[in-house]
Amino acid sequence: AIEHHRAPDLPIFEPSAAISALESVPTAGVDPRVGEIVSDLLQTIGANAGRAGEPREGLAVSYDISDLIAHFRHHRLPTGIQRVQIEVLSRALLDPSCVSRICCFPDGSEALVEVPAEMFTELAHLARLGTNSHEPVWVESLARLFVHLAMAPDYQFVQDECLVNLGTSWWIYNYFLFIRNAKSRFNIRFAAIVFDLVPLLATEHCIRGISEDYVGWLVGAFRHTDHFLAISQSTGRDLVRAAERLGYPSVAEKVTIILLDADFRRPGGKPSAPAQLAAWNLAHQPFALFVSTIESRKNHVLVLDAWTELLRRDDLADLPKLVFVGRNGWLNDQVFERLAANPRLRQRVTIIERASDEDLALLYRSCLFTVYPSLYEGWGLPITEALCYGKVPVVADNSSLPEAGGDFALFFESNSVPSLVAAITKIVSEPDWRRAQEERIARQFAPRSWEAVADQVISMAKSLAQQPSTGWEAPVIEEGRLYPVSRYKGVEIWNGLEAGEMFRMGGGWLWPNDRGARTRPGGGDLRFTLPPGDGPWRVYMRLIGLEHDECPYEISIAGTLIASGSLLPGECRWTTG
Repeated sequence: AIEHHRAPDLPIFEPSAAISALESVPTAGVDPRVGEIVSDLLQTIGANAGRAGEPREGLAVSYDISDLIAHFRHHRLPTGIQRVQIEVLSRALLDPSCVSRICCFPDGSEALVEVPAEMFTELAHLARLGTNSHEPVWVESLARLFVHLAMAPDYQFVQDECLVNLGTSWWIYNYFLFIRNAKSRFNIRFAAIVFDLVPLLATEHCIRGISEDYVGWLVGAFRHTDHFLAISQSTGRDLVRAAERLGYPSVAEKVTIILLDADFRRPGGKPSAPAQLAAWNLAHQPFALFVSTIESRKNHVLVLDAWTELLRRDDLADLPKLVFVGRNGWLNDQVFERLAANPRLRQRVTIIERASDEDLALLYRSCLFTVYPSLYEGWGLPITEALCYGKVPVVADNSSLPEAGGDFALFFESNSVPSLVAAITKIVSEPDWRRAQEERIARQFAPRSWEAVADQVISMAKSLAQQPSTGWEAPVIEEGRLYPVSRYKGVEIWNGLEAGEMFRMGGGWLWPNDRGARTRPGGGDLRFTLPPGDGPWRVYMRLIGLEHDECPYEISIAGTLIASGSLLPGECRWTTG
């Protein structure tokens, strides 16, 4: 559907006006931080204003970290995906053979803007130092970034640049419109990292809206993405199978596997003092460690049920305490119901909601072993972390987890309480076996450096930037087919599922919604390729009026007016030409 929406034009950023406004800000006799912020902003705006549209020499790669910036808005401590982005970018910015830049979609923005490298570096450093989101130094650093993002001009690509999305963009409903426009204008190449397919393959463990957003993104991803990065062989296989279900049989040729078998210990980092264990009531007693967001897919319930069974049997004299480290996620009511209903179990469980890198290092080094019973993963970072600290992980045998655990983990049958009980019994009651495994891990486990992981990403991006490209080719429209321009609200996929969203071009469109996609005052462009044959062809379009006002409309093809009229408030009408 094409909807016409009369709305005011968006404000246009004018660097000169912003600079004048900042220069008028009084800085004498006030908090000295005001002067520092104004000075930083003047430098940033001046640099951006002078850099806009400036040609760059050599290879150019941009990295989209929209979801990392969104994460920092609410949380300081980086979790698995955020840690990957931080490590990869820290390396990429040091690559002398390529111009590397960082960008993001700020909340409420219709375009990418640049994230200054120095601001990213500062935030990444502070994120690793602590967990307190209210610490003044963190608040000030974050505020400087968000003020910059609010005032920065639209991002300027250079010809043949490669854009790599290091996170997620499902929640940006005009994302692929932006990609099409950039491909058409700058001939960019687009690559996306895929961490997992949880919202598609484990929908029962996701909020419905998350799955809908992800599936809507996936429907467009295979048509717009020039190359995929999958973080495990398992994720790569899942991605290829999803592509085949959607009717894209050749995606395997565009997938690079970049294993996250990296050393997650911070170079030069020191664990918290052992005295910190007493603050968690863990001093001088054995404990098993489970590091993960507390949500249904991670399967904390299975571990609690296994511990309940071990307590009932009472045949393990040294049953360790169980320590959960991670924030509360979604769909976790059963976890806390289990604890509330069983006082004896509750006494054996400690929950640490926030832990710094130093705290995690202490917990990993001090634990007896780790547990990871997740029902589906893209990799399984806590397994790799456990091995980095020389601990034996007890791991479910599904999805990518065997890749992460390799020959060093103790595996149990996925989602089986008896199998997990047997594994826990073995690792607790056979200390000689456990110590032998730890010694083997120390001798044989060799995690890759983050430099090696990042270099794979950088190498792919630079290679992609040098491959020939024809920009954006308008998709061929299929005769006799309906193409909804509204957001897809399902969670199932099938061969032939497509969205009319892919025909939208230019800057005249607002985000798609449940009914269609409204246009800006000047209207929106649709670009498609007619099927083979001489025609004649007839195009049918469903128009929806404004909610309260009458709305005139015109439809033109190649500059020739084919239909016009006026829609009453709320009217829905099919028109043809």
